[in-house]
Amino acid sequence: MTNSLLLIDPQRDFCSPDGALYVPGAEKDAERLSNFIKANANKLDSIHTTMDCHPYFHIAHPCFWKDRNGNEVPPYTTITHKDFEDGVYVPSLTSLTPRVDEYLLSLESLGRYQLTILPPHGLLGSKGFALEEKVAEAINVWEKTKIGNVVDYIIKSSNPFTEHYSAIQAEVQDPTDGSTKTNYALIEKLRNADQIFVAGESLSHNIANTVKDLLIYIPPSKITLLRDCTSSAPNFEDSAEELIYDFEQRGITIADSSFRIS
Repeated sequence: MTNSLLLIDPQRDFCSPDGALYVPGAEKDAERLSNFIKANANKLDSIHTTMDCHPYFHIAHPCFWKDRNGNEVPPYTTITHKDFEDGVYVPSLTSLTPRVDEYLLSLESLGRYQLTILPPHGLLGSKGFALEEKVAEAINVWEKTKIGNVVDYIIKSSNPFTEHYSAIQAEVQDPTDGSTKTNYALIEKLRNADQIFVAGESLSHNIANTVKDLLIYIPPSKITLLRDCTSSAPNFEDSAEELIYDFEQRGITIADSSFRIS
């Protein structure tokens, strides 16, 4: 029996109360996740960890946009294609107008999310980019326990022109950038596992999209979501509970951090 752990963005910006995009309760999730890794270190054959890695100038960050008065757009503003078309919000570089037009149309056609401006987060080299401390410690314990094995880090979100909630692919793929396309290398690694345990932040966004994309390629019976090792973004708690129900109906196992791998 081969067991893999897929961690979604267990970084300080999401898990620490002083993080740029803190998910309420995530510090407790990280503590429970750390305990799970340590308790099951002998049984985990691989650990795959995604890392959100945005440039500061990014389509979902304030400095990318201006309102019609020339002001930077504040965080948590929703920008629709109609807003853009009506000139309510425009890119700060006018040369990007055609690209933004195409992106917003493509994003809305997918029907998953509208573009929401977020505080700059996951910036490479920043304190917030780093793994949450307890998770980092537990990963070190695993590498000491499974001598010769190393964590598989997956960098995502480095393209400034698309969001990248899912570990599997960007929201809108850029044909010129392989990092935005379907990550078949990760899919193949996970396909080789008998059990895949999933945890991280946030349930309502990054985990939701990752699991939905994984189900295209991997049977749900292989996937176990560690429910108490993930939380939802504010105002998305109800939709997350609906998501858990949907996962169960599809055949995904829902467990918690007390689970011990046999």
